[in-house]
Amino acid sequence: MEAPALVVDGFGGADLRGGVGLYVDNDTQGHFRNLRVMCAD
Repeated sequence: MEAPALVVDGFGGADLRGGVGLYVDNDTQGHFRNLRVMCAD
């Protein structure tokens, strides 16, 4: 893709730290391929 499929903006500043979670509900399937999490700053 030339542009991101999802952009999350406004988490309150660059001083935040932590992980990223991917949620899949019970009795469902989640498929992820070539997932990249990047800081845009």
